[in-house]
Amino acid sequence: MQSNSRHLPCVFVSIAALFMIVPLQAKAQAAAEVRTTKPQPGGGPETIRLPVVAEPDKEARLYARVNGFVAERRVDIGDAVKEGDVLAVIDAPEIERNHERAKAAVGQALARVGLANANLKRTQALAGKDFATDAALDDRRSQAEVAIADKEAADAEVRRFDELLAFREVRAPFSGFIVERNVEVGDLVVGDTSMNATPMFRIARIDELRIVASVPQSALSAIRAGETVKVTFDKYPGEVFSAKVSRQSQLVDRASGTMRVEMALANPGGKVPAGLAGQAEFALASAQNLRLPTSAVFNREGKPHVAVVESGAVQFRAVTLGRDLGRLVEIREGVTQKDDVVLNPNGLLRPGDPATSKAAGAS
Repeated sequence: MQSNSRHLPCVFVSIAALFMIVPLQAKAQAAAEVRTTKPQPGGGPETIRLPVVAEPDKEARLYARVNGFVAERRVDIGDAVKEGDVLAVIDAPEIERNHERAKAAVGQALARVGLANANLKRTQALAGKDFATDAALDDRRSQAEVAIADKEAADAEVRRFDELLAFREVRAPFSGFIVERNVEVGDLVVGDTSMNATPMFRIARIDELRIVASVPQSALSAIRAGETVKVTFDKYPGEVFSAKVSRQSQLVDRASGTMRVEMALANPGGKVPAGLAGQAEFALASAQNLRLPTSAVFNREGKPHVAVVESGAVQFRAVTLGRDLGRLVEIREGVTQKDDVVLNPNGLLRPGDPATSKAAGAS
């Protein structure tokens, strides 16, 4: 009995030490409390209306490539033409005479080639019998090579005039409408645009239009390629056309603080004339867009993220941002209204850290 009583103090000490260790371990594993908020809906749809202008999808100014007089004008303003159609014919007698001289020069060069080759053969035969020197043979060979080069140059000159003769016919580079005509039959045209600043014709393709808007920089973040935009024209009251954002200039004009944005509008049959002014309605926000305090968003690997408390642990989520509203920012994708989003996440938070959420403003 005495032996057992001597060991009792040691047992009580061990049990006391165990009760001291357990609370310390529990404290080390305790979840951190973080302040959170839930994403709020952005309200009803928000739009902005801007003036727009309908421009041709493609247009070209056609100039004369040869000097001469307009012999035929086959189209007029408003005519529909197809790619390759002849719009006008230019009478260029000087080009025709030069073409004839170039062909005659080819014949002369060909005759010289024949004579040079014949002289070379005779000299080669004489050199084989020691009746001609090596210098004479080299001279004949050089003359033959020069004659061949002259023939090739003459051929090239003929091809050049062939191309110039083809330019007598002014053809449509693509299908479209003649929107400008500046020549009449008998007019003198000059094949040099630096001297002749006025084009013969201007052709435009309007079966698809570019709807051009100057968008203020405050709304640029809400405009994305491929989005549908409603377009209206006073010429067609009550009718709404659908255009899709196709491109942005990526340059904000310093004077106006706007960026050029282009939209593609299908225009079968050319119903909407090019140059028509109208209005476009851009959707800046919708009820699906949520809003969070700007302080809840941070960058991770170059992309915007938020920290959420999910199943008692911190998780990082990539988000797609919309407009920057100052203290708030729109979230297009990445969170829902049920998520607990961490406010002011610090750099010590890591994915998987245990955490409990405390709603902002709660005591």
